[in-house]
Amino acid sequence: MIYFLYGPDTYRSRKKLTEIVAEFERKTGAGLGVTRVDAAEKPDAVYRVGRTASLFVNKEVIVIENAAAAGPDEQAHLADCLAAWGADSRRTVVFWEGEVDAAKHPLLKRIQAAAAKAQSFAALAPAVAGRWLDEEARARGVRLSPEERRILVGRHG
Repeated sequence: MIYFLYGPDTYRSRKKLTEIVAEFERKTGAGLGVTRVDAAEKPDAVYRVGRTASLFVNKEVIVIENAAAAGPDEQAHLADCLAAWGADSRRTVVFWEGEVDAAKHPLLKRIQAAAAKAQSFAALAPAVAGRWLDEEARARGVRLSPEERRILVGRHG
């Protein structure tokens, strides 16, 4: 199965990514079958990911971040793996992209088409951002003055 999380609101998309990995770890045992690759930092690592199944875990989550920043050869390799990863019931591959426009990038369009679940995290409108900030502050037990709230929403949307 393939998930695709993308968009300029990297805080919410990272939170969703953390939730997906945490749910997997809760079901299977902490961290045993989680592989993370940042294609921007180590593009050659994409060739090693998902090549062999572990003898110790039944299921695996592979997180690939910043695939759009990898070189053309690495992107072609990832594109070639999509069909196999999409059909593999033992592997869940989560692609995470930040500020890249998924609709304009060839690899990201292919990932989105292959994904069983794709979620865009667009920047929130100021009114929605204010409500979201109120909920986050409440969840964290933080009290914000109206001025602090206005500044945060104004600076960060």
